[in-house]
Amino acid sequence: MRKYSLIPHEIFFQGEKIQKIMICEMSTSVFVFLYDTLEDGFSYHQQSFSSIAEAKSYYQQLGIHSLDWHSIPDCLEYCNLDWIAPVRLKGRNIGTPNLEGIYEQFDGSHWIEIFPFKEDDK
Repeated sequence: MRKYSLIPHEIFFQGEKIQKIMICEMSTSVFVFLYDTLEDGFSYHQQSFSSIAEAKSYYQQLGIHSLDWHSIPDCLEYCNLDWIAPVRLKGRNIGTPNLEGIYEQFDGSHWIEIFPFKEDDK
């Protein structure tokens, strides 16, 4: 189960305005991802919990309460949990991940190389 919500009011965490939150429930843990952008991409903070209740308590402590949650599909194998779109580090699926910041995004029929970092982000 994965779902996200846009944050309708100003809340800051670690000096960054939280624009979006995602919850991802896996078989052994629950992740909360915080984003400083509305665009799909990497989160700037993640925290793991053993249950949905613990995750909810965590984001409520940050001041995030009533949200309009949007369900999204679970990740494809080898994909990054914090992206909405199916995105993976190139080569991760064959055991030789590219460490140069080259990623792949699935467009519904094949994988396309993407470069989600700006030069100054690396």
